[in-house]
Amino acid sequence: MTGALVTRLLFEETRAVGVEYLHEGMLHQVRVNSEVILSAGAFDSPKLLMLSGIGDAKHLQAMGICVVVDLPGVGQNLQDYILVTVVQQTTQDVHPAITSNGVEAGLFLHSEGNLEAAPDFQFFFGPILFAPPGYAHSDSGFTGAVSNGTKKS
Repeated sequence: MTGALVTRLLFEETRAVGVEYLHEGMLHQVRVNSEVILSAGAFDSPKLLMLSGIGDAKHLQAMGICVVVDLPGVGQNLQDYILVTVVQQTTQDVHPAITSNGVEAGLFLHSEGNLEAAPDFQFFFGPILFAPPGYAHSDSGFTGAVSNGTKKS
């Protein structure tokens, strides 16, 4: 089903048996006989679990959501990472090796020089053009990127 928004999972006791979704202004439910696979990303997966009653019971009850499973870790410790890319189009075709994963060089860095902590920056470079949608470009180029990590206190 395309153009639909899943609003919650459906349960029988603690077993997921389907989903409820919104399509063209109408609320629908679909049930399955096998399994439900939740694959909605780092933010929407825990959101759907909590809307469905899986999460911290006190928080769910305060929001008026019936608790299916008290699982306080759901939706906790979400971290956002900033990724900045620099893209360079080439004048000649660049063909990465068939064994390439798209990243040919990488570096992990401690921004504060604390070697006891996990690195909090990542740099990588590869012979692939990672350009935003709608950007007019050839298929050939390079991308350099930097991404931050979050520090654990």
